[in-house]
Formats: sequence, structure tokens, C-alpha cells
Amino acid sequence: MISRDGSKTQITRRQLALTPGYAFTDYKGQGQTIEYVIVDLQAPVGGAGISAFSAYISLSRSRGRPTIRLLRGFDEKHFVTHPAEALRKEDERLDVIARDTRSAWKGGFRYRK
Repeated sequence: MISRDGSKTQITRRQLALTPGYAFTDYKGQGQTIEYVIVDLQAPVGGAGISAFSAYISLSRSRGRPTIRLLRGFDEKHFVTHPAEALRKEDERLDVIARDTRSAWKGGFRYRK
């Protein structure tokens, strides 16, 4: 290109291959199956991070691993969490019931009407 003052400037044009996309929250994505999924598991700026439930919903919208892509890295500590105390106690209660049931059936207990 030649400018008004006669100097020459080289211009290089580059094209970016863009694909239109659609974004929505994990809440909106519940119950949907999507062909290809790009998931962002990073906590928003100033946010507390993504919950395990939200991650599950986001990652399970596709038909499998080959069609899921992660937008960027994420903090693994958001997925290594301990269950709530009430859930832990309920699991212990169910373990006791299961153990007692197995023991009763091994001892010859049978349900009679």
C-alpha cells in the first residue's frame, strides 16, 4: 500500500477460522445430550469454584470422552472433597443395616408372610 506521502506499507491479512457456539449454564444443560461439549471447570474470578455436581452435569452432557474438550486447566482440589457430615453418617447407618441383613440371611433367616 502506498500512503499519501508516498511511503510504502506492507499489509498482511490473516483469517481466523471461527465456529459459532452456544453457551449456557450447567442448570440449563440438565437432561440434554449435546454432540460436542467444551467445558470450563475453572472457578470464575472471585468465585468459590465449581461444585462436584456442576462438574458432573457439565461433563456428562456429551456421549463420551472423545466429544468432550476442556477449555483450560482447572484446580483438582475442587474434585477431592469430603462428603457432608450427614451423608457420612447415613452411609455408616446403611453399612450397619447391610451387615446385619447379610448376617441374618447367613444364619437362616427367611422372610415369611
